[in-house]
Amino acid sequence: MRLILIVLVFLSVIGCKGKISDNTNKSSSERQYTQAQLQNAKPISNQQFKELTSQRIDDFSKEQISMGYSGLYSAEISYANDDKRILISIVDGAGKDGSNLIALMKQSVDSNIDIKNQNGYIKSTSIDGIRAVKEEIKSKNNIVNKLTLIISDRFLLTIVGTNVDMDKLEDIVKKEDLISKLQNLAR
Repeated sequence: MRLILIVLVFLSVIGCKGKISDNTNKSSSERQYTQAQLQNAKPISNQQFKELTSQRIDDFSKEQISMGYSGLYSAEISYANDDKRILISIVDGAGKDGSNLIALMKQSVDSNIDIKNQNGYIKSTSIDGIRAVKEEIKSKNNIVNKLTLIISDRFLLTIVGTNVDMDKLEDIVKKEDLISKLQNLAR
């Protein structure tokens, strides 16, 4: 499921037509990995994945956490509050498959994208100095918002909210201090 989510995010960004240009900006305090370094990097442990998020985020309760290795070292944490759902997906770019995925996703996150239509939008932004892609998809019954970031050229952080607005997703990244936590793990 998580691989499908990641691939869909990537394809939605790459497959859209609109203004796309390259414009990278990196925080100087952030450790940056090359693809070769990632292939040889030691992945973070399941315990480190567990420590990244809280049992509760505001009114949302943790429902499930899935971790493991299926070609990618990753964790998915789901939260719920009535008809609202949040899924936090973190992929460690360590290893061959992870480094390839990070390289592909980095290209889309580092692009300047600004596309809007009746079904939603995709646009580039920055959160605490980190490049990000925001995506909103409207359907008859739901609104799905996605926020995708590459942290330290190593971690792919994707937060998907069903019936949760984009401001709330950004707020979660900041309240949970996910950027700093992942930067610290990348050192």
